[in-house]
Amino acid sequence: MKAATVIINPDAPQKITEALTSMGIRILYLPVSDNVAHPLRGHPDLQLFVHDKHFFCHHGLSTSFINSLKIMGEVKISETILSPGYPGDIAFNVACTEKSAFHHTGHTDGLIRNHLKDTNINLIHVSQGYSKCSTCIAGPEHIITADAGIHQAAAANGINSLMINPGHVSLPGYRYGFIGGASGLLDGRLFFTGTLDHHPDGEVIKSFLKAAGVEPVYLSDEPLIDLGSLFFMYP
Repeated sequence: MKAATVIINPDAPQKITEALTSMGIRILYLPVSDNVAHPLRGHPDLQLFVHDKHFFCHHGLSTSFINSLKIMGEVKISETILSPGYPGDIAFNVACTEKSAFHHTGHTDGLIRNHLKDTNINLIHVSQGYSKCSTCIAGPEHIITADAGIHQAAAANGINSLMINPGHVSLPGYRYGFIGGASGLLDGRLFFTGTLDHHPDGEVIKSFLKAAGVEPVYLSDEPLIDLGSLFFMYP
């Protein structure tokens, strides 16, 4: 069986990376970027859009990291230049299910937009530019979000969406983070950077995942932390 790889924030707590390694998952650390706000410098969902074996990234990434991506799939390097703060850092932060994607379409990277069109994925406009941060992909057509706009857009397009309370996810440097940035899906398992036991909607989330046939996996016994998403893939 091929071992999965996860692209992860290099500032991830050691407890989380050790848990992943103990499961036989290979760690690929994202290079930090000076083009986004310092607390977000290692967030994968700001520097990358990953769909199946397609990787879309900005040209500021190192050659060695891009070569690591090429081993696992097709890499497209965008001319988009990231900059600190909204909306300069949202071009790649697109939330994508099996059939639909959510983003503030006025700021979606052009290569991503074309890819979604070519693969018949419906790109749905929402006002939340940090769409991937705000959206936990919990199955082919299941999401969890604290953003009302994304929740309403999902429901209107036949996607099972669970609306939860905002906050209760830490993000050093900010008041709070988002559940999408604290999770990643692999083979019917939804990996969380902490445990849902610390979240006020934890039991509701667990019930939603059970109905979706998805198993939660906790990478630490701490509260959830927004690391900028966990991107899993196979070589």
